[in-house]
Amino acid sequence: MSAPAAPAAPVASAPGAASVALAAPQAVRAAISISQVAMEMGQRLTHGQALAIGKLVSKSYQSAYGQAPSKHNQFVDGAVRSVNSYTEEHRGLIAAAVRSCLHCNQ
Repeated sequence: MSAPAAPAAPVASAPGAASVALAAPQAVRAAISISQVAMEMGQRLTHGQALAIGKLVSKSYQSAYGQAPSKHNQFVDGAVRSVNSYTEEHRGLIAAAVRSCLHCNQ
């Protein structure tokens, strides 16, 4: 095994040149889906349940963060659609919405 690399030394800039600080790379956040979280909870969602849960998660996200979730394109029901994006950070919101929706449908 090799030793961890030492941090790079700062580079001197030419006189009068603006110095630029480089930010450390941020960890990539793993994307998750509503259906993925539901499956991990032992639930298989109908299309209607997934839509209802999606609306609940979106409302919870907006309440928690003060803005709508970002979106990405995803293949859904034979077409590419713009859907909300969630990461592991949002797993609790999704799981709560799954429990809430499935509890109401019983």
